[in-house]
Amino acid sequence: MVEVLKRDLFGSVVRREGDGAVERLVTRRLPWRWIAGHLAARERRALERLEGAAGVPHLVGRSSGGHVRSWLPGQPLHSAGVQPPTFFDDLGALVASLHDAGVAHCDLAKEPNILVGPDGRPALCDFQLAVL
Repeated sequence: MVEVLKRDLFGSVVRREGDGAVERLVTRRLPWRWIAGHLAARERRALERLEGAAGVPHLVGRSSGGHVRSWLPGQPLHSAGVQPPTFFDDLGALVASLHDAGVAHCDLAKEPNILVGPDGRPALCDFQLAVL
């Protein structure tokens, strides 16, 4: 069984039951297939560059329609309620660590891409627009 986390013109993001991995599935519909493949590849390259970093998903593997990454527990920033006093300082440090690794997220204005973890620390997801 899978839980659909996101669906748009470019495909879908699903969470698999059991191992909890998250899979990005690229659409096969033209004309979106090429763009979707390009965006999925951007995300995969960014996550490869960030391997081992805290606060970001880790690649688990590839699938026939995209790639598979680890699940990040937490709530999207816009629905998480009140954050700890250090949350935004920690978020700034997380973004700086991405930049130090040569990755710019490029989609942090979208609040669902910023997660508040169970421990109150920030995490980032959805690296489709990331640039190296």
